[in-house]
Amino acid sequence: HSPCSWRVEKVTHFPGTLMSVNPTVCRYVPNILTLNERVLLSGSWQFGYLGYAAVGATNVGSIRINFLKDQIQTNKGFLSFTKRHGDRAAAPPALSRGEGLGGFNFGSTIVLIFEAPRSFTFSLQADQVIKVGRPLGYV
Repeated sequence: HSPCSWRVEKVTHFPGTLMSVNPTVCRYVPNILTLNERVLLSGSWQFGYLGYAAVGATNVGSIRINFLKDQIQTNKGFLSFTKRHGDRAAAPPALSRGEGLGGFNFGSTIVLIFEAPRSFTFSLQADQVIKVGRPLGYV
């Protein structure tokens, strides 16, 4: 689900491995989230840059981004974009907070990178399970 209201400006697919993202494996494999297959949605929200990376893992190789429909196919190695669409994917004009973005076969990892004002404070603890609709922090 979309973490906030924002505009997606670019979609990038990074083919990669599909190792487990279990916390134990993550402690022993450096940079595992950069080795596994990812789809990065880059754009902006009211406070600046926002990057939303869906990271594949063992048994979760298929990353689905709703607005891309059949334009991108993950878990295919370097053949990620269909020939019909070349290497570009159309992005929607804007996404609303809580709007469904896509999913995985069995769940996996979402990495958020964003600019925020100095007043932003996180409302989570390390290793806390995050549920849809719960705030990540406050401005």
